[in-house]
Amino acid sequence: MKPLLLIDFDHTLFDTDSFKVEAFTDFDHLPEVNLDQYLYKDAIPFINYVSNHFTPAIFSEGPMPFQQQKIALTKVASLISPQLTFVYSSSQKNKALKPLLQSHHVVALIDDKPEFVDFATNLGLPTIRITRGKYANQPTTTPPTHSVTSLQQIIDQDLLTHLQS
Repeated sequence: MKPLLLIDFDHTLFDTDSFKVEAFTDFDHLPEVNLDQYLYKDAIPFINYVSNHFTPAIFSEGPMPFQQQKIALTKVASLISPQLTFVYSSSQKNKALKPLLQSHHVVALIDDKPEFVDFATNLGLPTIRITRGKYANQPTTTPPTHSVTSLQQIIDQDLLTHLQS
């Protein structure tokens, strides 16, 4: 298997600013709606692009099973194996990173949330910070390896090639 590229879901692939979570009161069941309309337009092309270099893996946080259902109801689920969809509560995501790094060859993390980017950077993992969504204006404490405003920038700047060296 090619090295894993850990990709956050919300604000990275999925536009939660458009998908109003507050509209759902039952987080145990998500109505079957067309959630692909809430994927950022660069999400699927990016996953396809990543697959040429690495094995894409979802590394996300949120209320479960709501978050898992949300991912499963998008095209992302058909492109990324369920075994490579790692979803944790917000308090557990940092704790899960070290064991994940020990059990898999992980090349980098792509995330929007400053605390996760800081944590991964401090572990020595290359990071790509995407600055869109809820945390766009919050700075990181430790500079990420790369900072972008869209997944398309990663493709345009060929940043994955830099991660391989």
